[in-house]
Amino acid sequence: MVLNNLNVEHSQKNERFFVNLKNSQAYVQYESENLDILDLKETYVPKKARGKGVATSIVEHVLEHAQKENLQIIPSCPFVQDYIDRNPEYKELIIESA
Repeated sequence: MVLNNLNVEHSQKNERFFVNLKNSQAYVQYESENLDILDLKETYVPKKARGKGVATSIVEHVLEHAQKENLQIIPSCPFVQDYIDRNPEYKELIIESA
């Protein structure tokens, strides 16, 4: 189940896409040395919010953002890689290794 009513925000300064939850924050952290590439490093959801689709919602938002902005990604985070494996329409976003 994916929660569609989450307000996913993006902080370029902190290199993260995040959702503010009660007293905490869930996020996908990335690094971007090249403005056209997002290296998705970590997905974090506080224990009390796990299993409710929060991480999936954030990852979907990140991947849709990458598509819209013509960005490429490096799925360093295992959760992101697993999501892409289950949703092959996003495989085109993955940058090929040199």
